[in-house]
Amino acid sequence: MSPNYIISQICFDAYGRILSGTLKKSIDLQVLGKHCTIEEKEDMAVRQCTNIWLYESRFRILINDAPTGSIVLIEGFDQTISKAE
Repeated sequence: MSPNYIISQICFDAYGRILSGTLKKSIDLQVLGKHCTIEEKEDMAVRQCTNIWLYESRFRILINDAPTGSIVLIEGFDQTISKAE
């Protein structure tokens, strides 16, 4: 995941690329924090992907799944991800 796109004052979408597999709507994903390691998974949360958006210039297109290589906006992580400093 990289920069976050603010869509309102209370939520935002995460911007990312699908490296392998297929991302589907309503699937549970592990969100890794800045201090998460292989041995210690305290800084990890499981969140549900509520919506997937395909970003086309100034428009967002709602899609149900995204195959490998897709660059998408993912909705549902706004409670987990904090602003990077």
